[in-house]
Amino acid sequence: DVCPIAYVLTGDRRYAHPVALVLVRLAQAWPGWPLLSTEGPGTEYATPGAKQPPYNTVAHHGSGVWGEQKLLMFAAIAYDLTYGSGEYEAIGQRERFDAKGLVETDFLANAARFYSNRSHSLGNFDGYKIAALACAARAAGEPQLVHATLRLLRVMLANNFYRDGFWCERTSGYHEQTLNFSRAAEALMDYSDPPGFTSPRDGTRLDHFNPYAELPLARAYTATLWLMFPNRDTARFNDSSPREGWMQELYSTLAHRTGRADLPLAAEGQDRDRFSLFHLDPEARLQSRPVPELEQSGILPAS
Repeated sequence: DVCPIAYVLTGDRRYAHPVALVLVRLAQAWPGWPLLSTEGPGTEYATPGAKQPPYNTVAHHGSGVWGEQKLLMFAAIAYDLTYGSGEYEAIGQRERFDAKGLVETDFLANAARFYSNRSHSLGNFDGYKIAALACAARAAGEPQLVHATLRLLRVMLANNFYRDGFWCERTSGYHEQTLNFSRAAEALMDYSDPPGFTSPRDGTRLDHFNPYAELPLARAYTATLWLMFPNRDTARFNDSSPREGWMQELYSTLAHRTGRADLPLAAEGQDRDRFSLFHLDPEARLQSRPVPELEQSGILPAS
């Protein structure tokens, strides 16, 4: 997390170099990484790069499928933040291959296809999956994966949230955990499919897609607003743990996207921009933007 942010804030390539190197090495190893089974030791499966879909629905790479999906999400964001650093070109020139193409195709797109073809329970941890798929699909320039991710997000919002926007397990902790799909909403903001592309599944295409206008995100984001204490933390009940500042970040994003003025923002008196670390343009490529240092600390509750 630290090095990509440090590069964006300083422009110093020394911070981008380890990020690029790790992502390139992951891309080289991932297609042949042996899968493990949750069905018990001794069961072997084909590697994700070699096997065609449908992929085995219970296999993972050793750290557990949930941790791997979070890794994919942060890897895609890290790739975006360091995309223009020149470090990928330097590695490719030194080792004589297309480093960016390797990261996008053999790692990000390949991993996204693997996880998108697994079974989908759409439980409280699948917000990470949806965020990972959206970020990886955008970073790799894969419109078909963008559409598949949007279908998952629509289904989750339609079936797993109550009509008031509260997560179906009725715990503030799982509600907030599930809202990690907010990174997917930001990744899909203003997205347009490449010219001439339509989804092979339903024939639709996306042009300047606005998830805040087309999905009930505001209802889900604000469902726990009435549970907020004066210190801006959310009341904990049932299976929950403290997550100071998290909901204020979402409120700031929602206010930025919709113009709402009735939300307790993360930092009073500051520019009410969202706290995403990258800004997406209508093209398939992610685009980084400088983030003021003060903005980094803006998600802390006021005291």
